[in-house]
Amino acid sequence: MIAACGAVVRGAERILSALACACLAVIMLCVSADVFMRYALSRPFAFTYDLVGTYLLASVFFLSLSEAHGWRAHVSVESLIRGCPPWMRHGAEIITCIVGIVVFGAIAWFTGRRALGEFALDTLLTGEVPLPTWTAIAMAPIGTGLLAIRLVLELAGLLLGRSVGLDPVPFAGLHGPARGFE
Repeated sequence: MIAACGAVVRGAERILSALACACLAVIMLCVSADVFMRYALSRPFAFTYDLVGTYLLASVFFLSLSEAHGWRAHVSVESLIRGCPPWMRHGAEIITCIVGIVVFGAIAWFTGRRALGEFALDTLLTGEVPLPTWTAIAMAPIGTGLLAIRLVLELAGLLLGRSVGLDPVPFAGLHGPARGFE
């Protein structure tokens, strides 16, 4: 059951990361087109700043949050844990999961409530193009909610002492395994 939930979370992470990549591509296209229109034709797009700054950057960040955790791509202080005995590392991972569940669960809850409130009020940005605000806010509960679910499953795996299908995937990067300075 837990492994099946892990597979669902991994699938959701892949979908959200693909959406985040698409948003990043749209950012590059919008900014490039805006620069061309601004300096070549003196006709910049009116919507680029709001679209990129409010919607697309939030989407890239929040939609890739959980999968980045799965890749262990977030900043961590491994030098403190590396020298500890295995039981202490295990305990630190449990504490980290619990704190993460509380923090990211709270972020998901409160930003989700805010997004629903903005949706109910049909709040729009005041700019050249009136864009709805709830869509940008909704990225936070989607990303942090999925991360909280991932952390619950990781905590279950740590407490049960078995894999739940969310083990970190080794990442060798584009140029093979990481190496130190030579």
